Amino acid sequence: MARTTALDLDAPLRSLREVAGLTLSQLAEARGVRPPSEHEAEGLGSAIKLATLLHAAEAAGLTVEIRVSKKSTRR
Repeated sequence: MARTTALDLDAPLRSLREVAGLTLSQLAEARGVRPPSEHEAEGLGSAIKLATLLHAAEAAGLTVEIRVSKKSTRR
């Protein structure tokens, strides 16, 4: 069974990279970008595009699952 880890939504790209156990340079290489570009993308924090996050996850050998659920209301 795959392990599920919640990403830090304030820094999702950095969080994803850390879950994958990769350095910034390793993820940049896997994504086909230069390390300064990867650093810049990580600096966007929560403003990062979902497409970029999904591409990074694929390059790191991870999948992203977005789950939305309704909170139960207790009375």
